[in-house]
Amino acid sequence: MECAERGAIGYMEAGFTMMPHLRYLWYVLRHKWYVFQAGRVLKVPVWQLLMHDLSKFTPAEWFPYVAYFYGPGPFVAALVRRSQRKDEE
Repeated sequence: MECAERGAIGYMEAGFTMMPHLRYLWYVLRHKWYVFQAGRVLKVPVWQLLMHDLSKFTPAEWFPYVAYFYGPGPFVAALVRRSQRKDEE
């Protein structure tokens, strides 16, 4: 059974691209690195520095931040349209 027949949005159908996600991953990792370096100078406990902003990697924050910083793109737009259709039913 095809994805379209099941009503699921396939990655290619929605125009999904990994580039915004990779750019955001680079942004968060770079941010964590700079916070880590500054924290070591200030003698902040290593565990606290490692835990800093870990919530940014959860789906609840990941997708909204990717959409905000790098544009919603067709994938998010397709999901929003699909969500709105379900609400109308």
